[in-house]
Amino acid sequence: MSQSIPIEVHHGKGAVAVVVRLPDVRAKDIRISLTRDELSIHADTPGHVRNYSLRLATRVDDRRATMRFSDGVLWMHLPVLRP
Repeated sequence: MSQSIPIEVHHGKGAVAVVVRLPDVRAKDIRISLTRDELSIHADTPGHVRNYSLRLATRVDDRRATMRFSDGVLWMHLPVLRP
């Protein structure tokens, strides 16, 4: 069974912040794909597969992106790509 993932996207000056709530998911069960304007998240939990794809409103620098996962919440800081 596939479920969508609750996700929050906040656009700030120079960066995009993304917060994803993934209860009952372990860090090793999360796969993230980030390109300059597309973010995809795949998370496995017992009995469920969760997928989310999002085209970002601005291009981000995937090489400088930072992410952390703690207590079922994934935080991402995605710096905007400078021209």
